[in-house]
Amino acid sequence: MDSLRRGPASPSGDRFCMETPARSGIGAIMHASIATRRRVAVGCARASCTPRGRRTCPDIADPSSREGWVRGGMSHSVIRGLRAVGSRRLLAACLLGGTAGWSLTAAGAEVTSLARAYHLSLPQVGILTSAFSITYATAQVPSGMAVDRFGARRAGVWGAAMVAAAYAVASVAPWGGVAFTCRAIAGIGAALCYVAGAEAARGSGTGAVGQGVFGGAAAAAGGAALLVVPLAGHALGWRSTWVTSALLALAGLVAVLSAVPAAVPDGAREATEGTGTRHSLLRDGELYRLAAVHAVTFGGSVVLSNWAALILRRTWHVSGTFAAVSASLILLTTIVSRPLGGYLARRRPGHGLRWTVGSLLTGSLCVLALTAGQPAAVAPLLCVVLGIASGLPFAGVFAAAQQRRPDRSAGAVGLINAHANLVIVIGTPLLGAAVAGGWTSTAIVVSAAVWTIPLICLPGGPPGPGRGRPGESPERGTATGHGAAPPSERTTVRDP
Repeated sequence: MDSLRRGPASPSGDRFCMETPARSGIGAIMHASIATRRRVAVGCARASCTPRGRRTCPDIADPSSREGWVRGGMSHSVIRGLRAVGSRRLLAACLLGGTAGWSLTAAGAEVTSLARAYHLSLPQVGILTSAFSITYATAQVPSGMAVDRFGARRAGVWGAAMVAAAYAVASVAPWGGVAFTCRAIAGIGAALCYVAGAEAARGSGTGAVGQGVFGGAAAAAGGAALLVVPLAGHALGWRSTWVTSALLALAGLVAVLSAVPAAVPDGAREATEGTGTRHSLLRDGELYRLAAVHAVTFGGSVVLSNWAALILRRTWHVSGTFAAVSASLILLTTIVSRPLGGYLARRRPGHGLRWTVGSLLTGSLCVLALTAGQPAAVAPLLCVVLGIASGLPFAGVFAAAQQRRPDRSAGAVGLINAHANLVIVIGTPLLGAAVAGGWTSTAIVVSAAVWTIPLICLPGGPPGPGRGRPGESPERGTATGHGAAPPSERTTVRDP
């Protein structure tokens, strides 16, 4: 609030927030996300709006908005109300992300019960699990397009309803073909839930921290499923996977209906108003650079976590329980490291490049250290550090993609998340085959080298030819600081 002031009134009575100094490179990865929080603080009803010229925010109807401005902001009662609304939206976003995360791991938590009920072998149950993963990965970009077109509320409702309905049908009877089809449908619905959740988190006005909390909730749900589904199996039997997934989807559905507004997103509104030329996300090279970071830090960590227990048993010669607990720390740590990454990005936006490079190098070294084989007490520490390295860039990458393409923010998230999930779908069986074939050390070295690939094409810096948004001049850049937004761009707030 101290950085805000009431600027000169425009002819229409608008007053301006102080412009935030422009930054360049990944060091300012959260610049626009901070600006979003400031717009919320001064009473912007459209928390997800982005600075594109002189945009006027809608009036706040609350009478207390006229009772006094605090250094250019609104009264404290209104600010508290806006924060409460943002918290409810963030909760809805977390439930949507949790629906996707839970479905990713729930089937694997009760493999034995599913195999016995459906009369399938374990590899066949793996095919049943992959039915979800494949559709979930391939539906990311279409889901982003749907969210951009119809809004987070409608897309989130559709996604949660699809997941709940699919699992409700699957729980009727143990029919293999029906279960496979329902898992595939649930993958599409979960993709809608995840992208809609990311967009709802963006619209909550909680900035980078909100994105980190959203990502942590999705990871936490996946970890919780591994614990809750087997426990629920004592009462529900083989249906525990489907019933628990459907119940969480229903909770997300209720939260979206009650907390997420039925508003057309900014990108769809701008397209309708014809405010500029629309450019394909697929031609935005900077998004692919962001996708490389996310694909390695998230996708690579998931692939490794699937086989880390087996690698530790064979290479470090530890017990199965010790190996399983250590391997689980890779993903469990991201529950904390993702929100922490959002907090650090908000507090120290100038250090984004260092954090990204440090995370990639640290992750690569931790993976490579898995070949050491001793001492055993170091294995859990390596997994924890790897989880921290994989979680810190999450909030910054998502917020950067959303702020870079405010006209297609959900589509940008879908494109980035698609790459990570494709790495999971392709990398998991490849690493498993290498470990099973006795090429464990070689597979680990290759995995460590993959962590360094994004260093070749780090996001950020001056846009330049082929680096900025298609059709943008190098002077304009992006809203996130991956190429700075022009300092003349300001957001206007209606004078009460």
